[in-house]
Amino acid sequence: MAQSLSHSLIALLALPLAAQAVDNTYPRVSMFLGTAPTIGDSGLQKVRESVLIGLEYSHPVWKGQVSAAVEWRQFRSRNHEITQFSPRKADGTTLLDGEQGALRTGYGKNSRGEIVNGYITAFARNPATNTPRPNGIASDMRFDSVHMAKYDINGGTSKLAYRQFFKVPYIDELGVHGGLTINFLTTAEASTGSVVVLDFRNFGQNSMTPGWTADNFNPAQGGDPRYGRLGGDFWYQDNTEMKIQPGAFVGVRAFANDNLFFETNFVLLSYSNPVYRPLAYTGKPGYVESVSATKMVWEFLAGIRF
Repeated sequence: MAQSLSHSLIALLALPLAAQAVDNTYPRVSMFLGTAPTIGDSGLQKVRESVLIGLEYSHPVWKGQVSAAVEWRQFRSRNHEITQFSPRKADGTTLLDGEQGALRTGYGKNSRGEIVNGYITAFARNPATNTPRPNGIASDMRFDSVHMAKYDINGGTSKLAYRQFFKVPYIDELGVHGGLTINFLTTAEASTGSVVVLDFRNFGQNSMTPGWTADNFNPAQGGDPRYGRLGGDFWYQDNTEMKIQPGAFVGVRAFANDNLFFETNFVLLSYSNPVYRPLAYTGKPGYVESVSATKMVWEFLAGIRF
């Protein structure tokens, strides 16, 4: 009697365990979501975080599974300054011809419509300032350059993979997988710029006088080349680009039970950025350049399969 009761009790306790056994012998559909921080350079987004959600179909083949997944990804990004200032001193003033490191790296149109070299200017400093600190920044927003840009990425990816299963103590089934990705990522650029190109830059130019004209740079016309204002480049750009690009991934999947799993992957994503190149940087009319890029992300996923 006691022996029969003990056998029944053991069988009863074993039932939940048997129900939780991982079964990879028939086709399964899974849903998953997770986060995927960027490893290494965060790129033009300047932020590493991203999230994804996806749907997978897997089919048993040989000793494992083949699987196909579709995913939606959203990357975070932030607005940041990317002004390509000409070389400048530690106090913020622009290096001039004859000074060590001076380079005329900017382009502007003079009053005759000619594209000429000059300095892309930062802020100037007031040498007479004592508070809040000596040599304080003097800005009137006329000659200070700024170029802000934000690059958003979102869109679809798909994974084609083979998964091999291994028996591991305390984990039961562990799936190791790898394969290809196909990326349908869209990058959107929001670029705003006000870039001023000068022959010369000092605090005195902040004086609001009628003498600061675009013609003053030409000594042949009796002007003083130190006070020439070549011109400015001002723009607001919204550009988008989507290209189908290949990639690859490798990872592992562990099962909490037959329906719940956790997964981590290293994924190489390829995409293309639209980047606006203004006249102030190139000396050519503004244009949009397609710049290819890649990201390595580390995925942490949780999913349910049916």
